[in-house]
Amino acid sequence: MPHAQAEAIKAEGNAFFKGGQYAAAIEKYDAASAIDSTVPAYQSNAAACWEKLGDYENMEKAARQCISADKKFVKGYFRLATALKHLNNLPACIKALESGLGIQSTNADLKKMKKEVSELQRGDQVAAYCSKAEEQMQGGDIAGAYKTLELASRLDAGNSDIERMMKKVKPKFEQQEAKRKSGLSSTALHKEKGDEAYKVRYVLCMIRNVPMSLSNNDCAQRNNTSSGASGLKLKSISTVLINLLFCTFRQFNKII
Repeated sequence: MPHAQAEAIKAEGNAFFKGGQYAAAIEKYDAASAIDSTVPAYQSNAAACWEKLGDYENMEKAARQCISADKKFVKGYFRLATALKHLNNLPACIKALESGLGIQSTNADLKKMKKEVSELQRGDQVAAYCSKAEEQMQGGDIAGAYKTLELASRLDAGNSDIERMMKKVKPKFEQQEAKRKSGLSSTALHKEKGDEAYKVRYVLCMIRNVPMSLSNNDCAQRNNTSSGASGLKLKSISTVLINLLFCTFRQFNKII
């Protein structure tokens, strides 16, 4: 049963919020929360006010208080994720979104933000790889730069920056590899090819086992009461399958 006095103060805060008086509204929501800290809406509303004021550190604090009041209050996770996104703490933002989706897997706002933040993370990772590859090129580590750009291309195939850098690195890498292999004995060359073939066979065996894993996961889903957790497991398996296929094609190209 909501506390009557706390609800009355919350109503005053709502009036201030509608009038754009966000600082005054925060005082009212904090006062309501002080009377009854078990109601998550008070700090959720305070977080919304902090967002309007552009104070994302205090928005994060209010959102965490909201979640502490009720860990199943989904809007609290959205508020927290919003603050963390603006604070550029993307890993923690994703974690908050996944926690919310674990409670309500169909929440459109959480799903949309997770997609947006995942794209931001991917872009940041690709930029970091490109920066690292540039440093490796300047330091003369052509092989390292080539491998770094390959990692980047897995995240963003067709990226113009990656392709531009690869045009510079790949010919030099291939020249180095040709020179290196020309100095190897026939035994060493056969060993390298054997190692590569072994890697391919290993990856192929892993891929053959993925359908069984998927099947087992389907069975687990039927017995799992948390649809959000099951969905995340399926996405993880899909990611593994894609990476395995990528590795397989890479290895075949090396052998051929």
